[in-house]
Amino acid sequence: LAAGYPYLKAEVRYACREHARTVEDIISRRTRLAYLNVKDAQKAIPIVAEIMAEELRWNVEETQKQMVDAAAFLDTFAGP
Repeated sequence: LAAGYPYLKAEVRYACREHARTVEDIISRRTRLAYLNVKDAQKAIPIVAEIMAEELRWNVEETQKQMVDAAAFLDTFAGP
């Protein structure tokens, strides 16, 4: 998901099967990437959203909403 971090795309798929329902959940709670590096978390948003869209059968509108919501969440961070 992000260079230099041990998070895999497969973990996103698994998290969806374990009831993860938002991109924010994945980048903040399931991987904690948001707390480690905001910039890398921002770069991961489209990757996570694409995988979640496949797993959860999101339409384009839901996928876009999830990306906007996750970006807004990260805007509240002041980390590296």
